[in-house]
Amino acid sequence: MERSERLLNPQTTNAELERIYKDAELVDRDTFAEQRSNVLLVAGDHYVRRHQRFNNQVRLSREINQEQKLRLTNNHIERIHNAHCTNISGSSPQVIPKPKHESEMQDRKAAEIDHAVWRDAVERYNVPEKIEDWCDSFGGMGEVATKIFFDPDIGELKGFEQKLDEDDNPMFDEFNEPVADKSLPVMRGGFVFEDVFGFNLLRAPEAKSMDASPYLIIRKMVDRELLMKQFPRKKKLIQESRDETFLVFDESKKSFRRSENEVFVMEFLYRPSKIYPNGKFFLKTKEGILEQGDLPGGIFPLVFQTYKKTATSPRGISYIRTARPFQAEINRTVSKIAEHQTAIGDDKVLIQNGTKVSSGKSLPGVKTINYTGAEPKILAGRDGSQYLQHMLTQIDQMYKALDLELQYTESKGTEQPFVVLFKAASQKRRFSRPIKRYENFLKNVCTTYLKLAKHHFSDDEFILSVGRNEAVNIKEFKNGNSLGVEIVVEPQSEDLETSMGKTIALQYALQFGGDKLTREDLGTLLAEMPFANLKHKLGSITLNVESANNYMLALERGESPEPSQFDDSPDLVQRLDARMRQADFKVLSPEIQNLYLQHKAIHIQLHSENLRKQQALNADFIPTDGPLVVVDFYVRDPKDPLKTRRAKLPHNAVQWLINRLSDQGASLEQLEGMNQGSISQLSDLMNQRAGAGGQNGQVASAIPQGAGNEQSNPFGPIPGGLPI
Repeated sequence: MERSERLLNPQTTNAELERIYKDAELVDRDTFAEQRSNVLLVAGDHYVRRHQRFNNQVRLSREINQEQKLRLTNNHIERIHNAHCTNISGSSPQVIPKPKHESEMQDRKAAEIDHAVWRDAVERYNVPEKIEDWCDSFGGMGEVATKIFFDPDIGELKGFEQKLDEDDNPMFDEFNEPVADKSLPVMRGGFVFEDVFGFNLLRAPEAKSMDASPYLIIRKMVDRELLMKQFPRKKKLIQESRDETFLVFDESKKSFRRSENEVFVMEFLYRPSKIYPNGKFFLKTKEGILEQGDLPGGIFPLVFQTYKKTATSPRGISYIRTARPFQAEINRTVSKIAEHQTAIGDDKVLIQNGTKVSSGKSLPGVKTINYTGAEPKILAGRDGSQYLQHMLTQIDQMYKALDLELQYTESKGTEQPFVVLFKAASQKRRFSRPIKRYENFLKNVCTTYLKLAKHHFSDDEFILSVGRNEAVNIKEFKNGNSLGVEIVVEPQSEDLETSMGKTIALQYALQFGGDKLTREDLGTLLAEMPFANLKHKLGSITLNVESANNYMLALERGESPEPSQFDDSPDLVQRLDARMRQADFKVLSPEIQNLYLQHKAIHIQLHSENLRKQQALNADFIPTDGPLVVVDFYVRDPKDPLKTRRAKLPHNAVQWLINRLSDQGASLEQLEGMNQGSISQLSDLMNQRAGAGGQNGQVASAIPQGAGNEQSNPFGPIPGGLPI
């Protein structure tokens, strides 16, 4: 730790950073060479120095000299790499923010907002394609790393800065409007997911793991003109680097190249610690430090994960290390087969001394040869088949060593869904460890992005990501950590089999419990169907649930939302009552508990008023128009009081009675779902209204003792007056 403590100094010099860089470079030099070689092996370019002229000479010559050696490849590593990446990324590893405590509404809402923000990032920054690229590095090089940061100079054009005069004073036009400087555009900004290859990522020599390293160093070649624009006052420190060609490894060309008009840049990233509470970064060239400062938001922006590790090194190991000796032996065998075919592959004619051979007569379709003396013998050529079995054995052993000997075969005939799910799970089991590691990497990517979004997002950017309906929850997103809400980002493999299993489970739930679910619960369940895509179509069903959640979140923040007579008061009373009976409700502040009591009483009051209006409708005049219909009800005959006859009533009067009974039945169903205490309070309030009536045309207060002001409604009169 002495090296790190000396570096963590406000007076850090360029020489000290340079010394630390050289120490970090030496400790993993062999690992970097292996990672570069892995890139070539995956692409099939086993031999970097390829001369087309030499290849043509070997291909066209009839024989090869002893100085010449065939170096052929029969590349299986590329196929193995594709199989590994398909098994990992084919599981569609995704991550979704979930609440740490499912029973706490505040955690659920915070997770819902974070999920919307992450879903927006997935679409905006093309994360699915990045997941494929990360998987290639994860398996091919044994390590995957990405740096996430906010770049204010990218994105859509937002406007222009205000133009300044010669004295640096803002300029205005004749209408007193700011004059835009077209040379200084202001962009909306956006996040960047910068790929960092393993051979360009350095760590502290004393670190036992990459997470325990106090700093990580990223080295890269940057365009000189771009740096000149970013740091116009430090042009002396920006010099073209021609002696750093070992860093310029062009993956597209699978070879090294010399740098042209590029500058070697080193970026030091220090994790937050006691000495640097907000972390620290240094951006430097060989000549000096270009920029330094605290990490934005104190968030470490680099995410790193290994494919496999050994106990002696924090660096990652690729499966290619296991396949490399097999591939080398396969290549040697293929080269030997080609060598035999080139050297002694053709048939040869053996003749004794004195034997003469000449062309015979030419006949149609027949070639004749004359010879005198001993009969010539034909020596068959060799095709190298003596090496074939050895090569096939090496190929088979390589696939077995990499656990690829089993192949998934499609089932014949019709099978039960659970059998299909079991077979799919058994196939994934062999790759469960790398899948878990890769999902852990994606989990950290998601967590880091959400932390940075909380720091960089403006209110407009938040609304653009999650929609205007969530504008009231900006504080919930910005101050999630300060409220003690911890979001757990859980990995999720949403492949076809997983989605099918979820669909089967939801079908069973709807089949056996659908008749016991409310309309809102049914809509929430249908929105979770993987293949239905009904979330937007069920908005009218789930509207009350979302409104109630936002209403209760405002109460949790200590706010007092304005009640409305159009709220679903019976449902809201049930939700408020359920929240008040939870164990953690007692630990809330007395002010928030008081708000719950007050708003529950207000919505009971609103519901009682709606019931009173419904009863008033029942007391309207009964319609007497329509044709007369006979009903199964006997009344006295007005002509003969001793006799009875079936009653004849107007059709609209009978229909009016049926409608009133139906409305009353719906009200009874709502009452049956409410808590008994709430029903008792509602009944007392209804009786009070029926007996005494309201005061001054307003709804009287129904707030219980101790819940607030006992003289009047602390929230003022209910909107609209609600006359008795």
